[in-house]
Amino acid sequence: VMLITDPDFAVGIRLVVGGTTGTARGQGDGEPLVVDTGLEKEAEVEEGASVTTSGSDRSAFPGFIPVGTVVDTQTSDGGLTLDLIVEPLADTGSLSFLTILLWDPAP
Repeated sequence: VMLITDPDFAVGIRLVVGGTTGTARGQGDGEPLVVDTGLEKEAEVEEGASVTTSGSDRSAFPGFIPVGTVVDTQTSDGGLTLDLIVEPLADTGSLSFLTILLWDPAP
């Protein structure tokens, strides 16, 4: 079991409005997620936008599991892509139980 905030964790995400996809990565306990791949800098993303799992091919997770909410957007260091800062829906610092999802993606 790995928390979504773990720096070794990554998940394909989809913005609920517009369907834009990218990859969210953990940054450590108590830190937001960062989406730093897959978004063109022209993408229009508003603060408060909802983010779910993408469920795309080769994804370890089915689609449409709520992940979090966009709290900030930034142009990447190279200026070519848009990075999102996403606040996870779950408070991973005070979990008292969890659900393990057994899912076998189609080959």
